[in-house]
Amino acid sequence: MEYPRRSRLKPWGRARIVHESEQPEIIAALEDPAYRARIERAMVITIEAFDWNCPQHITPRFSEDEIRAYVEPIVAENENLKAQLQMLLKNQPTN
Repeated sequence: MEYPRRSRLKPWGRARIVHESEQPEIIAALEDPAYRARIERAMVITIEAFDWNCPQHITPRFSEDEIRAYVEPIVAENENLKAQLQMLLKNQPTN
């Protein structure tokens, strides 16, 4: 699922459980030195088909960093305009 671009990949396949004692080479390929626990089994999915969903009903969602990147220029412009307004009001002659 990729919410910002409103796309979703739907895979179809068949899953099978692989045990370390039966196929140690598959389990070894999944091992991560940073992961301390021993891997005993895995699920291997054989993809038989896939489809991309229509984006019509996918609501766009964005991370906090993505939102910040969009909003920061607007906030900066708003602050600049406020400062300009304050300067104009300060320099306005009083009657």
